[in-house]
Amino acid sequence: MLDTSGHSVKLSVLTRSKITLLTFFYTYCVDPLDAHLRTRRSPLLRDRVRGDRALAKRVRFVSVSLDPTHDTPEVIAGYSKEFTIDPQFDWRF
Repeated sequence: MLDTSGHSVKLSVLTRSKITLLTFFYTYCVDPLDAHLRTRRSPLLRDRVRGDRALAKRVRFVSVSLDPTHDTPEVIAGYSKEFTIDPQFDWRF
């Protein structure tokens, strides 16, 4: 896979040493209501996990795009800024 900088990374590296919450997504959807509802669930879960400091240190979110044609590293880097608001919270795209 490619990270937001365009560097190759193995999924196995992102699923070690922490509880991993893995999601699959895409940034473009023909049904904006459906896409909006799907993308709002993860931040709600993030905020609940962040509310428990001990748990937050043990959890990593990993979000993988299912649309490599549209979701380039540059697109994902911009998209991820909305979700990675806390630099102490481990959320990888």
